Amino acid sequence: MSTERLLLRPVELTDEPTMLAVHTDPVTNRHRPDGTPDDDRVSSDLRKWVEQWTEHGIGYWAIEARSDSEVIGFGGLRRAEWSGESVLNLYYRFRPSAWNRGYASEMAGAAVDHANTHLPGTPVLIRTRPDNLAARRVAEKLGFEFRSEHGHGTHREWVYRLPTNEGPARSS
Repeated sequence: MSTERLLLRPVELTDEPTMLAVHTDPVTNRHRPDGTPDDDRVSSDLRKWVEQWTEHGIGYWAIEARSDSEVIGFGGLRRAEWSGESVLNLYYRFRPSAWNRGYASEMAGAAVDHANTHLPGTPVLIRTRPDNLAARRVAEKLGFEFRSEHGHGTHREWVYRLPTNEGPARSS
């Protein structure tokens, strides 16, 4: 898939060096409740993400800037269960050098459009920390609604849900 500025392709095992760089960077993990993962955890996650594509035909993408084909982040949709319901989890993590350029909204809008086309009626969620204002803005910009708060102490999580996924996302 592609957008105006991004190429979205299924992750591959060859993405491991870039995934390690993005996902073990403490700056990209400042809102992650468990802190910065180690290399083994990131490598294990990548293998699981590749398996998701093989088993379900959907999963997280390697996100490339079309201008230079550099992988600037990872994200997309993945099947999950939330409160006993089958949902699609919308996730993304970008290199800090790609922040504040609208890439998250652009990718997330494409992900919602993909869900609308290929899995209509499947709920789409964004889960984020209350202090992650950028992620909350992306969710609200795309029409997600705040639904609930979970966790305890400093490990709170807000859940946003798309009211329906039966029409195109508006990412601009």
